[in-house]
Amino acid sequence: MALLYALAGGAAAQGSCNCDDVLDLQSRYCQVRDAVGEWDRLIRWTDGRVEKRQEVELYGGGNKTEVEECVDDVIGMVRNEFRGNRTDVSKVVTRSGKGATDNGNCDVTVDAPTACLREVLANHEAMHHRICKAATSPDAVTDADVSFIRQLAAQHINWRYGTSLMAYMQEERAAYSSEMADLLDKLQKLSEKCPAAFFERQTPTGKKFSLTPCPNPNPEGYRKELKCKRL
Repeated sequence: MALLYALAGGAAAQGSCNCDDVLDLQSRYCQVRDAVGEWDRLIRWTDGRVEKRQEVELYGGGNKTEVEECVDDVIGMVRNEFRGNRTDVSKVVTRSGKGATDNGNCDVTVDAPTACLREVLANHEAMHHRICKAATSPDAVTDADVSFIRQLAAQHINWRYGTSLMAYMQEERAAYSSEMADLLDKLQKLSEKCPAAFFERQTPTGKKFSLTPCPNPNPEGYRKELKCKRL
């Protein structure tokens, strides 16, 4: 069940993460790291297409889903191959959640199985919440290049209808980047108080400290499962 998570008062101030959350945070970091890389690729891909057509690609439900499917593909591959610092190759099951910001009323919902993940996702959504509140304020101005119908839709349904897809992708990229920093900060603090085994992996030359042991999935092995069309 999704819950409305209070942004005021700062979710980060609660410090909800503990040693039981290390694997979840490591896995989430790896997913977010590769998501940032995918947003970068999608931004370049879309920018190239816009330049070729010499027109801005406006935000819409269809192209939003298109780019999100590409990012979801990357996140899914990383989560599937994440093994943490384990020396065996058996699959590691980690917990996950999801967050969203309503583009109509700017309400944030976070659905996650642990307080730590709720905090992480709420911090991520905080950026979307701030931008949404600014975009839906009485003095906000819709892009002059959009049609009158889009201006009405932006004012009464979804403020993003008055913007470009590029603006949406850049905002997502920024939110994921901010989350990366948050995750690294949490992992660094936990590494100072949790068992060393969480942060050490065996190498041919001995044990090596690693906050974030990330996999590098080969998309060819997932070709039949991937949904991304912007390749």
